Amino acid sequence: MSVLEQIRADGCKVVEKTGWFWSALHWAIVVLSFGRNRRFLMNYYTTIGPVIGIPKGLSPENADESTLMHEWEHVKQCRDFGCGNAWVGLPLFGLLYCLLPLPFGLAWFRYYFERKAYRIGIDYRLINAKQMLPSGKAKLREDLIKHAVEQLTGPDYIWTWPFKKSVTRWFEKNCWTPIKGAL
Repeated sequence: MSVLEQIRADGCKVVEKTGWFWSALHWAIVVLSFGRNRRFLMNYYTTIGPVIGIPKGLSPENADESTLMHEWEHVKQCRDFGCGNAWVGLPLFGLLYCLLPLPFGLAWFRYYFERKAYRIGIDYRLINAKQMLPSGKAKLREDLIKHAVEQLTGPDYIWTWPFKKSVTRWFEKNCWTPIKGAL
């Protein structure tokens, strides 16, 4: 069963980010990032409760599986706050994700939720890179970690966490290691 089929079987919807809601969210991101993230609709997957929005112009069947795994983790996190219902958990999850303790710079809960989701996506990609030699997987791991660190410490996630070295250390410690073959 594909990741998309598993996500749908879990009761989630995967939709293209079109319409007024996604457009309004896009402009909110543009404003909050001081114009530094204008690619929200075209480059980013986004989870709202049990709904995973994929980039405009992309069909769910062509969505990146590792990114879907990342987003599915957010659905599960939302459910944890809603006694198994992502819609019920969305208000508390959203409050923690967006505002606490601060919306910029020290958004500890956003950092906590995102690093776990990024780790799941990174691990999925590495474990499923079956044709790569360990050295190639090691380089891929390094690139994926670097990307996650840039996302979490830069404008794309509204400067979630300012400490690049500690973010890098966390991913290096917690992501799947192709040389050792385990976490």
